Amino acid sequence: MPELAPSADLVLPELLQGQWSSALILTFGADLGFFEAHLLSQLAAVPLRIILADDERLNEKFAEAVETGQRLRRANRTYVAAAIRHPGSAHAKVILLTAAREGLLVIGSGNLGHSGYASPGELWSVFRYHSEDPRHLSEFVAGRAFGTAPGLVDTRG
Repeated sequence: MPELAPSADLVLPELLQGQWSSALILTFGADLGFFEAHLLSQLAAVPLRIILADDERLNEKFAEAVETGQRLRRANRTYVAAAIRHPGSAHAKVILLTAAREGLLVIGSGNLGHSGYASPGELWSVFRYHSEDPRHLSEFVAGRAFGTAPGLVDTRG
């Protein structure tokens, strides 16, 4: 069984602790200002940081930042923020942190932002893997299969 994150408040800074080599966040809506202000410092030692969001929502956020003068100083400099292009919408809400022998997989209903990561009503399941404790290995394998599914990546160039 997965660990259940507290329903009223997902305490991300504590969950993000560890010697991770990569961080992948999948989300429908991406509040990059929230990410830069509240989460990026927790991932400072992680060499690979990627946020993948629905293409329409991400484009709206970048346009909004330009219109309002919001400075997303680190987007595509210290972390990658990229669009998932799909005929429908990209609604996955996942945080995947990996290292050579362990991983953390958080799957839930909240978008990247304060209201999605720390408000009542969002549900989260937390799976941990370690080479010495492989009980959640099947969840990580399923996540890998999802990430390599045909049609998930836009190969049109």
